[in-house]
Amino acid sequence: MKRREYLVKIVVERDGSGFYAYCPGLPEVHTYGETQDEAAHNARNAAIAVLRTKKKYNVPISVGPDLIPVDSSSKRCSDDFEKREESILLPA
Repeated sequence: MKRREYLVKIVVERDGSGFYAYCPGLPEVHTYGETQDEAAHNARNAAIAVLRTKKKYNVPISVGPDLIPVDSSSKRCSDDFEKREESILLPA
């Protein structure tokens, strides 16, 4: 079975003495961290969990500008998306 990968936008914002992170393309993902890196790392882990759960239970994954499926042969798509802030490649 072919493994599908996604580019997911992660937004990190200051929140008091720490940082809040979320994924606009995955409304289920909201996390917090004491540093920007920790908040982004927590959001990445949460996004992976959400994508794997959706795949396991055959829940449709809504793609859009903040959640893009990536085909390994489609480098142009990933290059365009990586120019946006805080985007990362996630395995699903």
